[in-house]
Amino acid sequence: MLKRSAFPKSYALHRLSRQMLLLMAFSGAVTVVRAATVQPASANGSVGDQFYGFSVTTFGTYTYGSISSVSLQGAPIPSVTAYATEPTGYAVAGGSVSYGFAVAGPSDVMVPLLVSVTLRTDAQADPGSATSGYARVYLQATGGIYDESVSCQVDACAHNTLFDIVPLLMQANDFDSGLVSLQANATASGGTAMAYADPVFTIDPSFADAALYSIVLPEGIANGDESAVPEPSTCLLAPLALIGIFGVSRFRNAVARRRSA
Repeated sequence: MLKRSAFPKSYALHRLSRQMLLLMAFSGAVTVVRAATVQPASANGSVGDQFYGFSVTTFGTYTYGSISSVSLQGAPIPSVTAYATEPTGYAVAGGSVSYGFAVAGPSDVMVPLLVSVTLRTDAQADPGSATSGYARVYLQATGGIYDESVSCQVDACAHNTLFDIVPLLMQANDFDSGLVSLQANATASGGTAMAYADPVFTIDPSFADAALYSIVLPEGIANGDESAVPEPSTCLLAPLALIGIFGVSRFRNAVARRRSA
């Protein structure tokens, strides 16, 4: 099991680092190709109350009256969002998105990836209610597994958020191992709850041959969007974000060399 990264977890610095990774993905610094050689994307969701509801197996946004909704998105950023609100009764929403990924390139080397992950939950209600949110991301690569979740119950928190930049090692041209699974669930009884999960991939910029490799995703799955490109004022801080990304990568490489010595 992979540990969380050593990147700072402050919202401002994580957002800046995430924006830079998205900028790299959108600007073409990270090439993304679509191929049927990886596991195709799938989506499942359900919304309802204590008596009725319905399930779906396609991407989109679905609502049950005004009390619950689930959004299953493959683009512009793959994500699952669940929302439920019911001041007197019971409402539930949940969903999952899964898909494969790979790295393609000229040789079957281990390629370092950085995956920006956001998990967020909120729950607001009177103490003792059944209102809660749960969000989870599962990443499987050749070099290991990252499995992280956050939860929020009204007795414990008003909100719970995880920002992480996850290092993964993926063997190039391994089209079977890569897997992403996202899950979000919200339950409301006497309150409101939401849950959200998403990942964004890039190749570690400290990898010398990064330009020779591409991230492979199935049809219908994107990896960043134009709206995520930083504003000019944010770009002035870009060197700080890149120094942080390069610095942590070099630190990990040095530690790995010492351990193998």
